[in-house]
Amino acid sequence: MFFDYLDGGTGDERGIAANRQAFDSISLVPQFLREPIGGDGSATIFGQRYSIPLGVSPVGVAGFIWPGAEVTMARLASEFAIPFILSMVANATMEEIFRAAGGRAWLQVYPTQDGAILSDIVERAKVIGYTVLVATIDTPAVSRRHRDIRNGYDTPFEISPRTV
Repeated sequence: MFFDYLDGGTGDERGIAANRQAFDSISLVPQFLREPIGGDGSATIFGQRYSIPLGVSPVGVAGFIWPGAEVTMARLASEFAIPFILSMVANATMEEIFRAAGGRAWLQVYPTQDGAILSDIVERAKVIGYTVLVATIDTPAVSRRHRDIRNGYDTPFEISPRTV
């Protein structure tokens, strides 16, 4: 079930096919024995210095896909001095991730039907030390993901004998 959640896409998964085709069209060609280009690839983003202007994007329920995945990814992101964006539907706590990421954690937030819930999450994040919120609006409605439907993976997610 969780493999399909991570590997799958919405509808007929055309977006996945288009992404695969785009990535397959890129070739990385080593250029040995050339003068080094040099320079510094680091960037300051929202007032913090990172080694490169890339980060680890949020993956919902990553801890179900691999035990401890979010904490491991946050530690690695910290080691490489890049931001780690914690999913709002994570298995690890905001506190665990902030520590593991060495303060380089950002928090993904979704709009909620109850504004008080989102306010509480944002206030908690602020107290912990999060300074960047990543507003995600990609799911104004629950998407039709055929693999998730087949596997009984629904929103809101409930742990049942089948999901275990």
